[in-house]
Amino acid sequence: MRILIDILHPAHVHVFKHFRAEMIAGGHEVRVTSRDKDVTVDLLESYGIPHKVISKQGKGLGLGIELAIRTTRLLRLARRWKPDVMTGIMGPSIALAGRVLGIPSVVLYDTEIATTTNSWVYPLASAVITPSSYKGKVRGNHFVYDGSHELAYLHPARFRPSPDAIEAFGLAPDEPFVIVRLVSWSASHDRKLSGLTLKQQRKLVDRLADLGRVLISSEEVLPIDLEPLRLNGPLHFIHDLIAQATAFVGESATMASEAATLGTPTFYIAAKSRGYIDELHDAGLLRRYTLDQFDGLMSDLAAMPEPEPELHERWIESKVDVTTWLVRWFEDRYGAA
Repeated sequence: MRILIDILHPAHVHVFKHFRAEMIAGGHEVRVTSRDKDVTVDLLESYGIPHKVISKQGKGLGLGIELAIRTTRLLRLARRWKPDVMTGIMGPSIALAGRVLGIPSVVLYDTEIATTTNSWVYPLASAVITPSSYKGKVRGNHFVYDGSHELAYLHPARFRPSPDAIEAFGLAPDEPFVIVRLVSWSASHDRKLSGLTLKQQRKLVDRLADLGRVLISSEEVLPIDLEPLRLNGPLHFIHDLIAQATAFVGESATMASEAATLGTPTFYIAAKSRGYIDELHDAGLLRRYTLDQFDGLMSDLAAMPEPEPELHERWIESKVDVTTWLVRWFEDRYGAA
């Protein structure tokens, strides 16, 4: 079959990279469309994945303009190439193009708070696939797997951290370090939301300095006093780095889930949670905080808990290798197309 994968976000590269490789190895044709957002293009190129950029991330009202441009370009490409199925995470353009062209569109998603987009994308899509932790209502053809997006690429069957990788980020062997992740709050589901204030960011960095070197991953420009702490290194080694961190603290639900999936002590702070974040919290793999619980976060960091490998191992064993699940699902439904 012919499969078109639409990539909107850097994390989507990771979710689909093994799926793409296995489908090609199985004799299928795969094409990738991409979006110029953050490090998405750099990641695709670092993995040697051919792709076609069809839009640049908009902000505010620009998101609607971008959607129109992206969908128009996707329609043109799909008319020429004639894929048997299109897939992607969140999936607004593939759902619209698929409905217009009569091509099946399969949307993967795990973010319940994107209510506005989900309310119209899900009914347009041919199928919607979510993790079992998903708490939102799905109006459409709904399929569920027992895992998370992160287990498509961080399942032990797919990933083993390399101890040497941290040196590429300027760290010495056995040097303790902590990762802080700050986001831009410009995604469509982040409207009316905000994160840590600059004062809180500085207080957080001061507290974490007691645990080791602080590395900040930020989607925004950092103030002059924090810029020297910006994380720099090869993007394709980021999960090796996260796996070996003393702790992860951040506003990104995706990176918090990655850290917890890798067994790193994880502290997630944001105004709203997600089903997959709640599942990791309930499993004892992640601590979550709202913005008004910042003082509680600071107190917990002062008494850093020890990792609990048995909790992590038990949770991993209860989940599926998501890439294997997806390959079987697509081949069962579209393999004879």
